[in-house]
Amino acid sequence: MKYRFPQVIWAVLASVVIISAPAAALDLDLLLPVGSADEHQYDFATTPGAAHVVYRSGGNVYYATISKDNMNWSVRSLGPGNWPTVAGNAYGQVVVAYENGGTIYEVGPHNGWVPSAVVSGISGGKPVISSPFFASGWQMVITGNCDGDSYAEVVRVANSGSGWSSPQVLLDGWYDSGFGNYYPQAGIAAFADGSYALAYEADNWGGRASWSDKWVGVSGVGPNFGVGADWYASLQLSRRPVSAISEGSLPGKAVFACSVNNRIYAGINDGSGWVWLLSNYDGGSAPAVSWSGGVFADAGGVLRFVTSDDQGIVIEPLVYQGTNLTGSAPLIWAMEDKFFLFRDPSGVLQLGASFVNVVPEPASLVSLFVGVAGFLGVSARRKNR
Repeated sequence: MKYRFPQVIWAVLASVVIISAPAAALDLDLLLPVGSADEHQYDFATTPGAAHVVYRSGGNVYYATISKDNMNWSVRSLGPGNWPTVAGNAYGQVVVAYENGGTIYEVGPHNGWVPSAVVSGISGGKPVISSPFFASGWQMVITGNCDGDSYAEVVRVANSGSGWSSPQVLLDGWYDSGFGNYYPQAGIAAFADGSYALAYEADNWGGRASWSDKWVGVSGVGPNFGVGADWYASLQLSRRPVSAISEGSLPGKAVFACSVNNRIYAGINDGSGWVWLLSNYDGGSAPAVSWSGGVFADAGGVLRFVTSDDQGIVIEPLVYQGTNLTGSAPLIWAMEDKFFLFRDPSGVLQLGASFVNVVPEPASLVSLFVGVAGFLGVSARRKNR
């Protein structure tokens, strides 16, 4: 199967113009409460005809799904755990992972919802799982201490369909005689050929603050790309800081975003190299990114969608029934249809969606999502800017 990348995938690679018309907004067609969730402890994914949300509440992990066959959330408790993450692929397969007691577990329909251990002996592990959209298999990155020295490593495991690999230490945290390197956060995006893009923070301690620095960026797609800062800077990645798209041996594309001292940076690699889309932009949370845009909470907590068109970069508030949506740590899953998950000011997870009427194109990514609007019973409409 051949395909072309969506026209709207952060497509403006020339000089960037920020479009900020006061009346511009992304109106959501749907907003569904999921349940109360602990801060930052949630993730979501979509498969054809369904949406899947995982979250922690009161120390337990929950999996919630909604589909054309069940118009209400179906919620399953997975027991105690932390940092739940989920990924689905074009075949409708879903895998959930989470940490509990120093072990990373996976669970899903494939094992009858009976958790099985993937990696043990990782203290404070924070997993993020990813699947290539046009292939089977999974990639997972875990940030946590796996060697007993009290400093976090970044560890990768992969599953091509025959079980999880042995853990591979990508970045080793250490400290010795006044010097050290630390890796407090990371995220991953899988490509169809088995490669991956890794987003991470690297803190280099040189014995004094004046000798030390920090860096946040992405590797695995061309040369390393990111932002450097001094030792006192605050660097943040969302749970989904990098997104990848590819099929077979075709050149991969990736988008990446972060915040440094609450200033936003976002870049794209179209297969020929990285360029910045946003650099040192305003104030806000670290954006989450997908193939056709990103989302972040600004300094006032207003949720904003970022994309591009032939005029430049477009930044719009998310609006539902005439009201700007506010919350924290939003996530996105977007091509033509756009899905958002965020924690509202009262601590309740909300799943929002903006739908676009599209004609199925077998050669297009869009065809994999056709019908999602229908399963939620919403009259979709094309948005006009």
